[in-house]
Amino acid sequence: MPRTLAQVSLLAALTTGAFAQTADAPKFLVADIHTSPHNSLPAMRGPFFGDDRYEIRFATMVDLVHTAYGVDPERVEGGPSWLEYNRYDVMAIAPKNSTAVALRCC
Repeated sequence: MPRTLAQVSLLAALTTGAFAQTADAPKFLVADIHTSPHNSLPAMRGPFFGDDRYEIRFATMVDLVHTAYGVDPERVEGGPSWLEYNRYDVMAIAPKNSTAVALRCC
């Protein structure tokens, strides 16, 4: 019984850390992500950051992964075709005095 309790406690401690956000994780007060009405535009615009607003326009999912995680778009392999074709607009409100660097994912 004590061994089982110790195993459960260890598992709980490990999974809590895996799902917790770090102190420097990006934080937005409000975010709106929706499909862009302009699917034919050739390139993403943004990210734009000013005052407390953060915007990205006409981005594919590959563009969003690149922007958030710094992954080269050429390294994103597999997945459904819409990753490179559907486009999205992202508009968010960040806390006052946030920097563009602080709002990146990693």
